[in-house]
Amino acid sequence: MELERLEYLFGAAADGILDRFDLDEETDRIEAVDLHLPLPPGQPMHDARMAIRTVAVTQIIQDDPPETWQTVLRLRDAGLDRDDILSQLAMVIEEEVQASLESRTTFQPERFATNLATLPLPTPEAIAQALFRSWFVDFDPVRAKAEGRQ
Repeated sequence: MELERLEYLFGAAADGILDRFDLDEETDRIEAVDLHLPLPPGQPMHDARMAIRTVAVTQIIQDDPPETWQTVLRLRDAGLDRDDILSQLAMVIEEEVQASLESRTTFQPERFATNLATLPLPTPEAIAQALFRSWFVDFDPVRAKAEGRQ
């Protein structure tokens, strides 16, 4: 395993805090993520979200698919922090799982890579700010109605 990836995920002391874990073993990886990469407080569906976060960490550690780590590097360079990046990855993984279940198909690497390329997605806060600005600063709905665009 690449030390750069472990340090990115678990911090500079990754080597020390991970000594008791064999990250090649799924149960150890799950426990390490639970202990050292907890979700931000107040997340609904905690267990499902932790499972998805563990999938993201597994993809990063195992470089499978390689587009996941490439996306991490791109988002990190764009200024996102680790938790934001893991959340963004989780959204794409959740979407892929849902698409596979709905279409009853297996994992589609091309679709997954395409969805990773769309990141970063706007945060809920950014969406709320844009809506607020549109409605209460720029008065877009009022203008649209006045111009006959509803």
